[in-house]
Amino acid sequence: MKYWLAFIVLVFSEMAVAKTFRVLNWVAYIDESVLKDFGDQYNVDVVYDTFDDIDGFRQKFLVSNPEDTYDIIFPPVDYIPALIERKILYKLNNKLLPNIKNLSKTALTDLKKYDSTNSYAHPYLWGTVGLGINVQQVKEVLGVDEVPQSWDLVFNPEYAEKLASCGISYLDSEIEIFPLVLNYLGRHGDSKKRTDIVYASKYLRKLASTITYFDSESYLDRLQEGKVCVAIGYSGDIFQAISQAKEAQKGFDLQYIIPEEGTSRWIDAVAIPSNTSNPELAHAFLNYLMEPEVIAKITNYVWYANNIPASTVLLDKAIVNDQAIYPTESVQSQLFSIPKYDLRLQRSMVRYWSRVKCAHSTEQCRAPISGLPGL
Repeated sequence: MKYWLAFIVLVFSEMAVAKTFRVLNWVAYIDESVLKDFGDQYNVDVVYDTFDDIDGFRQKFLVSNPEDTYDIIFPPVDYIPALIERKILYKLNNKLLPNIKNLSKTALTDLKKYDSTNSYAHPYLWGTVGLGINVQQVKEVLGVDEVPQSWDLVFNPEYAEKLASCGISYLDSEIEIFPLVLNYLGRHGDSKKRTDIVYASKYLRKLASTITYFDSESYLDRLQEGKVCVAIGYSGDIFQAISQAKEAQKGFDLQYIIPEEGTSRWIDAVAIPSNTSNPELAHAFLNYLMEPEVIAKITNYVWYANNIPASTVLLDKAIVNDQAIYPTESVQSQLFSIPKYDLRLQRSMVRYWSRVKCAHSTEQCRAPISGLPGL
């Protein structure tokens, strides 16, 4: 208790110096009223910045002007080991995080794959990668009464060549797509073999003509507007698109499916950069995110499952009862986690992903941004 009271004094002392508090997060991945509430509570201006893919994170966090430092980041979890190794993340002081008791032990264990001691990052939200479907369009194009609950829609040429006429969108992420293809082809989705990455890349290059977009941001708008009929995307993103399409009375049925072959389960994290000028305030923010009321507000807004069990009673029933957001045990048995790739394999994956995109269009050919050696 004495330690916590001393921490509060430190935070408010820091506030007298800190005029701004900078946060870097994935696009559309928090209820921004949560940021405003935190700023009001601690009397600081929260400057919020976003990125929509891994290149965006590299650019804004690793390549940007050193003066543009952040106090909180939501990094791609695959980058966490390298960020720790290069001393880019602040070692957390759990004495300043009393709400850590609220975290799911399963989530902490999952995150140990990237942060073996849970010393540099804490779990944020989790979900799956699946398919956003415009039901009417898919039925019409395929001439079926029921939409196949399968990755066949995008990875089987027989289906994909037909659905290309109404639009197929892939996430622009080698780390997400390669494991899905490997799992679909009967290999291990969590493989870390370079030969498997080459195999997946070659397979996808044969499908390149069926892919309308590589996109991790605008695919939601395109799905809502009927510009694509199938989109590989994140569960919460697609649920947001479904909700918004209903509100706008678009007149068509959008669904999110977890394909029967299984898919990847991911967990995201939040961390403090080592060069923050507001370490105590940053700890206060992490602690704030672990309050059941706060994280419930975020989940109700973004439609992603969280890792605070005590928040469940505060969630909208539509979210809690949706098995695509909180899957049943039988569905969870079909899920796999994206592995921790070493730096050499990450670089190879970026190159082989570029080849897939080049096979689609020369406009997609570009050198990946590199912020640090190996990143």
